[in-house]
Amino acid sequence: MSQASEPVGMVRAVVLRTASPLRKLGRSVRRSARSGRRRWLFFRKQPARGKLRILLGLAALEDRPMAARNELWPMPAALGAQHVRRARLFEHRVALLEMFPTGAVAAEMGCHKGNFSAHILDVTAPRKLHLIDYEAAFVAEVRERYAKEIEAGVVEVHHGDTVASVDALPPGSLDWAYIDGDHSYRGAKRDLAAAHRAVKPDGWIGLNDYVFFNSEDMNKYGVVEAVHEFCLEHDWEILGFGLAGRGQHDVLLRRRGAGEGSDD
Repeated sequence: MSQASEPVGMVRAVVLRTASPLRKLGRSVRRSARSGRRRWLFFRKQPARGKLRILLGLAALEDRPMAARNELWPMPAALGAQHVRRARLFEHRVALLEMFPTGAVAAEMGCHKGNFSAHILDVTAPRKLHLIDYEAAFVAEVRERYAKEIEAGVVEVHHGDTVASVDALPPGSLDWAYIDGDHSYRGAKRDLAAAHRAVKPDGWIGLNDYVFFNSEDMNKYGVVEAVHEFCLEHDWEILGFGLAGRGQHDVLLRRRGAGEGSDD
């Protein structure tokens, strides 16, 4: 090779080394441009108040493009056919109570003012029902409302955190638990873990507000994700599904295969 061709070869080598990164950079720039155009088109469609929120960095949920919302809240883990093969559908959550064992020792984790507690007492006739809530005003109202049941030893009211209250019970002492407490992902996970410790190996766990996003209080709920992860991790299944008009459905869980072939 002549001395004159050496610089040409060096330049060719440099070009070859940089061609691939430059192509990648070009693709990235084109993707960014397309993404930027989509964001701009989305921005143009917004009403004046939406544009103002975006410009001020105070964008609300409805100001975010669909892709941004999906990235914010990933899809819950998928259940398999084995997790729903015995599931029964009910017209509402009160009807779902027909699947709960009667004459049982149970807990309602998050009893609020005790409205659903009345249905639990009426339909399932528990031997012992622990009613738990962290709100002092609700607890006082529940104690007054169920004074006769408390005196008879059927109802016991607990004021405090649902997890701490259930953990204070002997492990495996509950036939079933019903969760209607903190509906965030972390809260639902904590409540499910506590209920799992407290119920018997063949026990039941019911949950309210099995919904991805609640349209009533405009909040993201984490019950769906928590339930799916619990079933996958502990090999539980959904046995009952109680419909709700605005999508805040109820589910009833049990260890997979428990009670199969029996009347319970």
